[in-house]
Amino acid sequence: MARVQGSPEALNQMANQIRKVIQQETAAAQALQTAYRAAGSEWNDTKYQQLGTVISQAVSAIKAPISELESAIQKIKKMEADLRNYLGN
Repeated sequence: MARVQGSPEALNQMANQIRKVIQQETAAAQALQTAYRAAGSEWNDTKYQQLGTVISQAVSAIKAPISELESAIQKIKKMEADLRNYLGN
């Protein structure tokens, strides 16, 4: 029988690292939106509107991988649970 090499704790740490990336991406997107709104309090012309389009695209790009990352977390957590069951933890 093959020997199992794996650590449920390592899988948990991987999932936590991905969660941190999601939090960082979300915070970066929010910071961009906040900075854009703050700039709008003193600047509101066509260039500001153009900037809004760029910021919107940037925020979308930042948020794009989040659902895929959340899916990865679910898969890793399932693997962790399966490994714990297999190891009897």
